[in-house]
Amino acid sequence: MSSRLRSAVTIALLTLGCGMLLSQTAAWTARPIEQARAAALRDALTGLVDSGQIDAAFERERWPLALCDGITLVQSEARGYGGAIIIAVALRDTAAQEGAIDRLIVLRHRETPGIGDFIEPLTQPPWLDRFRGATASSLAQRPLTADAVSGATITVRAVRKALTQTLANAAAEELPVNAAPCAATTP
Repeated sequence: MSSRLRSAVTIALLTLGCGMLLSQTAAWTARPIEQARAAALRDALTGLVDSGQIDAAFERERWPLALCDGITLVQSEARGYGGAIIIAVALRDTAAQEGAIDRLIVLRHRETPGIGDFIEPLTQPPWLDRFRGATASSLAQRPLTADAVSGATITVRAVRKALTQTLANAAAEELPVNAAPCAATTP
């Protein structure tokens, strides 16, 4: 066997061995990674609404999640600079039959590090607090320039677009609402 052929066989065997090792590692770690992601999502959503409501809603695993006391948890998405920005929005029914943003959190984004950090996933960044209480009509009246973050205009517009679409769907009654009272909790 020539030296070249021996080298080619060695490289092929090493490549095959590494591929098998990577495949097995992916199989071993897939479930723990998915469990960790689900736990992080559940923890983040617990910051939006009561944990008992989240646990009950996760059993159904379908969005939107109609919770108690007129809260509906909705996922919304818009394209930012780096790709999709996915947001969870807790909408509350109002007396005017128009949904209002109770709280929101970014679930995932791929915005430029250092520029898009103001919407850091699975935290409650202060920048998002400006949208609390917003309805479809009040959000439309807020100027974009007041919301702009230096260097992140596309990200800001994407967040506003996702929220505007969510509120428009709520106003059009395309989202389920569960106005049942929450179960009393014992201290």
